[in-house]
Amino acid sequence: MKKNLIIWFLSLIIFLLVIFYPIYGYVLKSALESGRMMGTPIGNISISISKFPKNLYYSLKSFTSKDDRTENSKNLKDGLSFKKKINLKNTLAFVEKIDNETGYKYIELLDPNTKKLLHNWKLSESQINNFFKGKSFSKIKTLKGINNPSINLNDGSIVFKFEGEETKYLAKIDVKSNIEWIISDSQSDEFYLFHHSLETDADGNIYSPIIMERPHWLSEYIKSDGIFHGQKNSYADHGYVKISKDGKILEVVSLTDILIDNGLGIFIYGVGPLETDAIHLNDVEPALFDGIAWKKNDLLMSARNLSLVFLYRPSEKKIIWYKFGPWIMQHDPDFINDKEISIFGNDIITYHYNRYNRFNLEKNVLINKNKKNNIWIHNFENKKTYKLFENAIDKSKFVTWTQGSSYYDGDNFLSNSYHNMGVTEFYYNDEIVGNFVQFSDEKNIYLVSSISFLKYEKYPNWLNFED
Repeated sequence: MKKNLIIWFLSLIIFLLVIFYPIYGYVLKSALESGRMMGTPIGNISISISKFPKNLYYSLKSFTSKDDRTENSKNLKDGLSFKKKINLKNTLAFVEKIDNETGYKYIELLDPNTKKLLHNWKLSESQINNFFKGKSFSKIKTLKGINNPSINLNDGSIVFKFEGEETKYLAKIDVKSNIEWIISDSQSDEFYLFHHSLETDADGNIYSPIIMERPHWLSEYIKSDGIFHGQKNSYADHGYVKISKDGKILEVVSLTDILIDNGLGIFIYGVGPLETDAIHLNDVEPALFDGIAWKKNDLLMSARNLSLVFLYRPSEKKIIWYKFGPWIMQHDPDFINDKEISIFGNDIITYHYNRYNRFNLEKNVLINKNKKNNIWIHNFENKKTYKLFENAIDKSKFVTWTQGSSYYDGDNFLSNSYHNMGVTEFYYNDEIVGNFVQFSDEKNIYLVSSISFLKYEKYPNWLNFED
């Protein structure tokens, strides 16, 4: 009797699978491919069921690993390391590091030729908590110190984020690490979340990508069960905020409106399905000098998900130049001299809608022959675009699928930060000459430590001050 009951039960399960599996398959396929089940309760449930095994696996895996560090699989040396002696003239090394005791990020300024420590910026927990208490700000729960800093070489002040790439708070400290101001996105009803890089113009004003608060009219055409930055079934209208050196919000601008007003809206909604994160602004770089194709205070901007880099003149509300590719999903456009810009090309083909697999970044497809990132140079004088130090980068062991930044001195030195690996690699005359990493106590590589370089015309006089 017991044996017959087991056979009957197994037969019932097989029968139900035969009946319901094709139905589930149809519902799931329809929900994923913008069919009639997309966005419906039953469609959403089918997607959640399909994702459960993978999400469970990576959730369990996260308990045994730390997401701010990775293994030293390439046998790298700790710190700033050069394989050969090079001389970087009028250059400072700006280093983001982790304090192994507190876990807070801090900044060091080095002479890259001698590795001599010139200055540092550090914040204590009590210093920050006292400021928040005095200014009636709520205490930050995930305080991590000085993140994504932007330095003003004129006075040694730094604007930064308290948390990682996305945060509700920006702050400014002076050369002696005294907090001058903290602002929150709650001080404006036009936007929320400061994200990606911070940049400073010649007058000390700060630019940050943000997400617009008000729903854009394009949200009416979004049909998705996804939640992006806390908003469901909504088009994410990215933009930028301009903040004065005194911490006052001066301007909030919608990037979607900029593109539509300048005749480029069709590239958002007219070349395929409209996506929630269709633009993804990741850098707003103010021009510090006039060039042959731009004026001082024009903005060089990067819209990652459009593979678009363009020059925008705020005084006229005009896009004065734009280019789609050859870079793909790029980051960190920079002015190099009066006729050239550089772009960090992640150059990956990623999942539609998801854009990248956050659980397994290696599944993203790097499109060039040796599956590397590229540094692109665009010359406005001869209208040519080319890869910089291609031979050396092809020999590199490192790539980054998300983020990424570079420094090029316009001559023979290049520095690439591969954020997904926690490594910054150096190139000189198309040859790999060194790298920078920081080790944790257990000899893993910190993913959030990095180094960049600063070119100066006159040595900063604040480096000579005495405490």
